[in-house]
Amino acid sequence: PNKKIENKKESEPKEEKDSPIEKEEKDDLNKEEIKRFRDFIEKTINKDANVYEQERRKVLDIINSLENDLRAIFRERRQRRWETGKKSGPSIDIERRIKEIAQDTPAIESLAWQKREKPTEKDYAITILIDLSGSMSGSKIQETFKAVIVLTEVLNRLSIKTEILGFNDRIYEYQKFKEKMSNDIREKMGSMLKEVDDRSDTGKARYNDDGWALTKASERLATQREKEKFLIVLSDGVPEESPMHPSSEYELSKMIQKIISKTDQKLIGLGIGSGTGHVKKYYPNSIANVGVKEMSEKLAELIKEVIANYNKFWYNAQIKNDIYFMSRFELLKPRKKPGEPSSDKEGISDKEKTD
Repeated sequence: PNKKIENKKESEPKEEKDSPIEKEEKDDLNKEEIKRFRDFIEKTINKDANVYEQERRKVLDIINSLENDLRAIFRERRQRRWETGKKSGPSIDIERRIKEIAQDTPAIESLAWQKREKPTEKDYAITILIDLSGSMSGSKIQETFKAVIVLTEVLNRLSIKTEILGFNDRIYEYQKFKEKMSNDIREKMGSMLKEVDDRSDTGKARYNDDGWALTKASERLATQREKEKFLIVLSDGVPEESPMHPSSEYELSKMIQKIISKTDQKLIGLGIGSGTGHVKKYYPNSIANVGVKEMSEKLAELIKEVIANYNKFWYNAQIKNDIYFMSRFELLKPRKKPGEPSSDKEGISDKEKTD
């Protein structure tokens, strides 16, 4: 019986083993299949991130130029200069002291001493609020997207606190103040291009709830400790409020006035495209009718001005309050001081007119 079993085993076909070369070829094939699969998954997942990168390359020169300009501004501020006209100090202004001696100014009364000036570096928190309503579809959102990329990349490179938000009938968070730039954020920002065509659910892109969105963005900005706070709004049309945020509660002029009177935030409105002169009626600082193709350059110029001359964007809340209650279409005259006679050509005072 044992011999029969052995014969049976011998008659069974033996499993052929791959040669080392064949095995290596199969392994390479498996690796290629795995790589193709991974590339497909990565391409699918990072589709929006790739959109961001493609657009970033188109504005890379603007990004690098703006970064260099802003670094130069900060570098100049960090230089400690000598301040003269002091009664004491570690150094003396020789020319000034010579003039004092010629004027018989005793040393004890000298103001020729110098001290180091303290750097005037400023800290910033900047919110970019982007209109994602349906009217932004097409070239407007494409060029605005590139402009936002310029700001996002530069401000993050310089470690300036930045928040990127979009809005229609809701708020879209792309980068929060506490978040550092990452591929995840770039991927989210890539989805911005789709939102302007999405009218599902509550309507989304059918509306642009400017007043409500501005209020929410301002509340978030108010939580930051930085001294200089800017809220920059990019929009192409007048508000068209959704039923969720009606104008009776969130009328844009009222929301702007509230922010001006109750916060130290500086508001700037940019009107994208022609026919956007209305931004001047709403925002204390504004640029209207910005050409779609020049969005990146205009926004770069604006942020440079914001950093270099932040005090230029200051405004008196009481004056703005007075203006608010006047007709937006009335030509505003310079405010008179109390008791100052009228500047009318006829020379008639306000009191005489009422009489």
